[in-house]
Amino acid sequence: MYTFVRTVSGMPGKSAELWAFAQKLKAYVKEKCNLDMGLSMPSSGNPNRVAFISVTPSLTEFESAASKLAADAEYQKLIATIAANVIPGLVHEELWRSL
Repeated sequence: MYTFVRTVSGMPGKSAELWAFAQKLKAYVKEKCNLDMGLSMPSSGNPNRVAFISVTPSLTEFESAASKLAADAEYQKLIATIAANVIPGLVHEELWRSL
């Protein structure tokens, strides 16, 4: 199993916009890739963050979904809508392998 986690830090006061975007992105990824994405917000620390979490059974399935989204013009437009509300340099991605 592979768990992909992307954390995004929003501009101060923009958590509502970030959360609304996260809901749209979750629905879009489900529709296009049939991939369930979990959304989390921190219970401490910087409240203007969202974690996007997805789990795939294999690296191949993760790469397939990632490639499909990277080539999707509509996905790219959706991502661009939140850019002004995200702190540049504070988007982090990790891929975890279950042992």
